[in-house]
This record gives sequence, structure tokens and C-alpha cells, in this order.
Amino acid sequence: MLGGVIVEHEGPLRVSGIQSGVFSGTVGSTVGQQPFRDGLRVREAQPTQWGWTPRYGVLEVRARMELTARSMASVWMVGIEDEPQRSGEICVFEVFGDAISPAGPAVGMGIHPFRDPALRDDFAAPRLPVDVTGFHVYAADWRPGGVDFFVDGDHVRTVEQAPDYPMQMMIGVFDSWRMRRQTSKPSILGRLPSSRTMSGFSLSQRCSACWPSTAARTL
Repeated sequence: MLGGVIVEHEGPLRVSGIQSGVFSGTVGSTVGQQPFRDGLRVREAQPTQWGWTPRYGVLEVRARMELTARSMASVWMVGIEDEPQRSGEICVFEVFGDAISPAGPAVGMGIHPFRDPALRDDFAAPRLPVDVTGFHVYAADWRPGGVDFFVDGDHVRTVEQAPDYPMQMMIGVFDSWRMRRQTSKPSILGRLPSSRTMSGFSLSQRCSACWPSTAARTL
């Protein structure tokens, strides 16, 4: 589990997260997972650990969340990045607190390529008639050449491309002044009210080609 403030980020950002694998280069190198800008360097080397890294399957997340206007919650799969191009992302869901309206939340889902030249960005955030403070099942059916996205068993969208390498699961809750539509920046992150999110989380995966090999798993 990861938690705390990202000091390299512009502006205060509080993060709480869980990931099912970890990999980094040596201290001082630029080799690492999910760099959010160029030039970042490893400050503390991490031993390589692949806890749960499937390749294809049906990924299901049962979750509820309570978000403030400057918070966001997301579950995504990302390439293990043992090679830089194996870095694509499947976003199972992403919800910003300031994108929730009486008509429902904008629920993001899709593919981000990052450094994978074989993928293209294909992401959408349709507004769905659900209440995210109650439990819902968010799912991605990941197969060779495509991903289907579902909420509570209802098909929402299809992406006709897919990463073809092992991926690790990421769960993240983010609090940042930049997620609010405001003109002034708080000087101390602790002055921001905290948000409660992602309670009652569970994830299951059914697959025929996993790495390491496994038929089914629930976290």
C-alpha cells in the first residue's frame, strides 16, 4: 500500500493507493513505473515483486465511494513496465468528485497508451444513471485485440485494442486543489478536508492466460 503526499507533483497532492506489483531501477535512475512527468528519478529502489499480474481476463470491481469536489477515485490496470513500452493502461473506472451531477456521475473508462507505441488513446467518461455512494460492479473484459467495459452488467463501451502483456492492478484515491475549480491555491494540504472513498472494495478476475498462471482470483 502506498500513501502520503507526492512532493514532486506541482501543488499539494494527497494519495492513498494499493498496487499488486512493483518494479524500479537503481537509485538515481529514471527507470520506474508510471512516471507522471519527464526527468523523475528513483529516490528509493524497490525490490521487484509481481504479486498479481494477469494477462487477459474479466476484471470485476465492486466498490462504493464518497468524493469531495477536489478528489478522485480510480481502479486501473497498467503494464508492469519491465520494458518501457509495456506501459499501457486499462482504466476500469475513474470518477472525479466535481464531475458528479444530479444526472449522474461521469464515469471514465478506456485505454491510455503512455509509452506503448502499439496503442492509441481511447478514453471516454459517459454520464451514467448511478449513485456512486452505493455499491456497483465495474468490469472490464480484457481479451486479445479489445476490451469491453461494463457497469452492473450493462455494456457501456468497447475499445478495439488491448495491451498484450502482463499488467498489475492499481487502486488510487487522490486529493488535490487542482481537482477543484478554484482560483486560489491552499498553502498547506492538511487544511483541505479529507474525503472518504472506496469502501467495501473487492476484485475478481477470470482468465485463461494469466502470468503467473491462475484460473481465478479474488482480492
